[in-house]
Amino acid sequence: MTTSPDPEIIPLPGFDPLVFWMQHKGKILVYAGILAIVLVSLVAYQIISHDRLVDSQRLYAQASTEDDYRQIIQKYPHTVVAGNASLMLAEKLRDEKKYDEAIATALALIDQYPDYPLLDAAWLNQAATLEAAGRTDEALNKYQQVASKFATSYSAPQALLAEAALLKSKGRLDEAKHIYENVKSQFPESPFAADAMQQLQQIRK
Repeated sequence: MTTSPDPEIIPLPGFDPLVFWMQHKGKILVYAGILAIVLVSLVAYQIISHDRLVDSQRLYAQASTEDDYRQIIQKYPHTVVAGNASLMLAEKLRDEKKYDEAIATALALIDQYPDYPLLDAAWLNQAATLEAAGRTDEALNKYQQVASKFATSYSAPQALLAEAALLKSKGRLDEAKHIYENVKSQFPESPFAADAMQQLQQIRK
């Protein structure tokens, strides 16, 4: 008569860490090494990125000349700090009546930094430079683009007021009045609304 094996002594199939380690230790060590390299590289990249950010911000805070801003743009391309430096350079060039250079700088900023958080300011800068250069028709068109393209930005009411002022200087008072009314209705709680109201009162007088 045969007896069935005792179920308590039958080995149950399952995961054996020691057997798994012996069979795959080569691959495990390779993967562990790769992971360590990735982690070290990531930490190093973050340290370098932080150092570059700190250095770029320090240089920007100290910048005051055209060369200073150009050095930042060249040393830290495609960064927010480089965008800020480009904007400041464009303004400085306009103040010095280097209008063509100022316009080119603003255009380069717009073309090369499409995700720049102050892109509306770059457009507004370009419009103001066109106006300063006496290219009033181009400036009017650019102000209109700013107000339309960046309708919810801080630059929109500034562009509208600048456009209205240009129209007023050209004697196109009805168009200017219409824009001032729009500023009042679209930005009622802003200081721009008060400015628009003051300009309307002057026109009515």
